[in-house]
Amino acid sequence: MTQSVKLGTALWLPTLVLICGLCSAAQSTGSAVSKGQFAETIERIRTEKNPTVRANNAGYLAEFTRSIDPKKVDDATLREIVSLLNTDDDGVRMWVAAALGNLGPRARIAVPTLLSLLRKVDCLEGDLTSAGAIRLALSRIGETPPPERKCVPGYPPQNFTGYPPSVYMQFFQACSSDKPCTRTGNFRVDPVPKGCCILTVSDGNGPGEDEVRSFEVFLNGKSVASSDHSPNAQATVAVQTSNRINVILTGEPSSKVLVLIAYDPRQSK
Repeated sequence: MTQSVKLGTALWLPTLVLICGLCSAAQSTGSAVSKGQFAETIERIRTEKNPTVRANNAGYLAEFTRSIDPKKVDDATLREIVSLLNTDDDGVRMWVAAALGNLGPRARIAVPTLLSLLRKVDCLEGDLTSAGAIRLALSRIGETPPPERKCVPGYPPQNFTGYPPSVYMQFFQACSSDKPCTRTGNFRVDPVPKGCCILTVSDGNGPGEDEVRSFEVFLNGKSVASSDHSPNAQATVAVQTSNRINVILTGEPSSKVLVLIAYDPRQSK
């Protein structure tokens, strides 16, 4: 699947691309999600001090809601998910909004909170904010989102949170066999922002679960990160307009890595 990010266009475009990429990964798992998994993930989002791990778990929550029958999410769990929007971490808010959107009309109780939050985040500066995910969630729930606000220059900037502005984000899951397998993704960045980019690989779900046995990431034919150096790798990479990413994995079928390519907005001005 090819992902395309057009920086400087409507804020919902890159968010939609990333959410669709996550939904695709969720569909490939085909596994049932237990109430216990929901509770554990929600608790990690609420209590985890590491912002990257916290946002990572919010991404898993969106994955869970994409692969479950919305009717099986009880009212108490739904209220817990909605309460996660009460955070200043916009990366978490983006994925929680995606999770609620995945539940469709079942998440209608979230509409007042989403609308209230949208008024707050609509004018945040940055190429990727939660505003697009919130609008998409409202549409999927069955509520027509309001038009984008006309923002006054100098509105308070977005906090630099666990997920900085991203040009690519994708889960890669290991194969069902013990042999290494290669997962591939394609994405475009137009234009490439100044100071781009940092590639980060997060193994498993953060607290030592669902980790692969080994991984190696290639960007445009060059090896940029591997588990030989660190289970959670990070590297400075050169991103082009058209890009191809290959991830070689070994591990159990449920194991996975999250590849995030992002940039520091403070250097892109």
